[in-house]
Amino acid sequence: MKDYSFYGKYRWTSQYRELLDRDWRDPAEIKEEHFDKAEKHFIERLNKLLVDRNVLKQDLAEAIGVSPSSISGYLVGKHNPDIATLLAISNYFDVSLDYLLGKTEYSHINDGNLTPLENEMLGYYRKLDDFRQRELLGEARYIYRSDKKSYS
Repeated sequence: MKDYSFYGKYRWTSQYRELLDRDWRDPAEIKEEHFDKAEKHFIERLNKLLVDRNVLKQDLAEAIGVSPSSISGYLVGKHNPDIATLLAISNYFDVSLDYLLGKTEYSHINDGNLTPLENEMLGYYRKLDDFRQRELLGEARYIYRSDKKSYS
């Protein structure tokens, strides 16, 4: 544990100490840790996208211009896609790179016209089945009409 006594006038919590310790770690170690997490998320998310959207590895490979064995290699972590391939996968599935690499849970790209709250709501909405989407839309209409009447 590092000595924090030279910060005497500040009240340090364990969270700040943790942050300071992290800053003092070897940058290569930090980079490797983040890379490992991103790689793990990429493998999970690519598998999920292929299954959820019923896409064959062969079809994805043809669409983005790589061999099917490359896709298989990505899925088992044998090798990693280059940036151009990551972008091609992102465009093919219409998801953000942040989603592919595990930086966000929301798969769809914010088109710039949505606030973060609207984008979050849309993300949840898209995860619902058709029945629940219609149900939620009905609730939203009801709330809107109720609010509209109360402000009139």
